[in-house]
Amino acid sequence: MKFRQWNPFTIENIEACFFDLDGCILNGDRLAPAANTVIQRLINTNKQIIFLTNNSREPAQALSTRLAAMGLEADPGQIVAATDYIGHYLLERYGPLTAMVAGSLALSAAITQSGHIVIPADSPSRVDAVIVGLDLDFTYKKLEQLSTAIGRGAKFIAVNADLSHPGQHGEKVPETGALVAALSAVTGKQAEFAGKPEPYIFLYGMNRYGLLPNNCLMVGDNYDTDIRGGKQVGMHTVWINSLDNNKRNEISRRNPAADWIVSDLKELHILLGGME
Repeated sequence: MKFRQWNPFTIENIEACFFDLDGCILNGDRLAPAANTVIQRLINTNKQIIFLTNNSREPAQALSTRLAAMGLEADPGQIVAATDYIGHYLLERYGPLTAMVAGSLALSAAITQSGHIVIPADSPSRVDAVIVGLDLDFTYKKLEQLSTAIGRGAKFIAVNADLSHPGQHGEKVPETGALVAALSAVTGKQAEFAGKPEPYIFLYGMNRYGLLPNNCLMVGDNYDTDIRGGKQVGMHTVWINSLDNNKRNEISRRNPAADWIVSDLKELHILLGGME
């Protein structure tokens, strides 16, 4: 087997397993091999399953529907999505805001439902904040409009920091962080991030389900968001990484090691005692 075990922990003491979606449970529009197998094994040993995703385009309900169409049953209540979370984060941190939003209609709707007012990007009005998520309709004009709002003093807040996520065939699909980088280049301002790896969304997820960090396991493919974020709040971590051992070791020398490093969910299933 290829897996590397770094810091052993007792799986029996784990109450809840948090899984990332893109690049972990999902490869593009397909379930990752063994996704259902691993999840069912954990359910059979009385582990709570929660999906914690930086997805800034779809709310939990839409993600639940999409997962079901791929063959994985997940109640919306099991999903903590950055799309839903960002409005809560803004309200808790700043109170009600007026904001320009780069992102999906679902993202704007979630922000509005949390008590904020969303202003169109082409409005001449000053706003309290510019909120950036993954925006498939991002244009040069919108870059100019949002940069102007930030230059006038609007808070610059990004739903997540991911520069890309893995596509169906492993290709890099541009993410929110790429748009944030463009806005930072124009304005000279650094964004405030709400999603992983910042602690807020991890703590929100654990508080929502009444969990303590030491009884939680975070499983994800992105070291900088999933593993770094999980470790800094005290969770145990499993890093899914298909790099060869030399590259894995190089990364691990530069960063605090994940508890377990596996190539894919099939290896995690074996590590949990499943059959090859």
